[in-house]
Amino acid sequence: MQKKSPLLVTDSMALLNTIKQKIGISPQPMGSDSAAILSAIQKIMENRKKIFRKQILVPGEYQVELATDEYLQLEPVRAPFCKELEEAVWQLVKKQNYSLEQKDIRVHLISGTTAVSGEPVVTALFTESENEEPSSSFSLLISPETDLEEHYPLEPGEYLIGRGRNADIFPQVEDELMSRSHCLLVVEKEVLFLEDLESRNGVIMNEKLCSKRIQLFAGDRFLLGNTEFEVRQ
Repeated sequence: MQKKSPLLVTDSMALLNTIKQKIGISPQPMGSDSAAILSAIQKIMENRKKIFRKQILVPGEYQVELATDEYLQLEPVRAPFCKELEEAVWQLVKKQNYSLEQKDIRVHLISGTTAVSGEPVVTALFTESENEEPSSSFSLLISPETDLEEHYPLEPGEYLIGRGRNADIFPQVEDELMSRSHCLLVVEKEVLFLEDLESRNGVIMNEKLCSKRIQLFAGDRFLLGNTEFEVRQ
């Protein structure tokens, strides 16, 4: 699994302006909206991502509400614009090594009263199937209360934590003191366990080195190398 790098807003603007040129409309005055649409979708992915069967799942269907004048401007080319926008979202998914909650990516444009000029309102439309396995009530934070904080909702199962390519959970910032296969996080219904995998620097919890399998509770924090993790419920 490759490390993920955040997509910059400037990348978003360039990508969406390229889309507009491909379908024959000027990048202006919608350039700021173009960046805002893709940036908003990226934020939704970050907030809604979850680990399920060792995949990082994100929504694939989005509704983009535009101010009326901007919606009317796009009306003659709405279908090809949405198609190219869906391709741009797909590139985001591939770049971040995500998987989709459903088969296809869909982007719908609507005109509404919530959005104002230059500030489109983007929402995810997909809802989970009632037949899907229930989530646990636990989640894991990486680098809590910092600018690098990451949030991982946890499904029942086992998660390898480390900096290696095969890790299920890993920090965005490289931590040389973390082993490639550092520890195993086990989610069993409403119980969490953490087991060190004979890592070089071990698992530090409450300033003590933990060498055995330990049970985790909401609020517990542990250190792998220089990276702190926190259990939330």
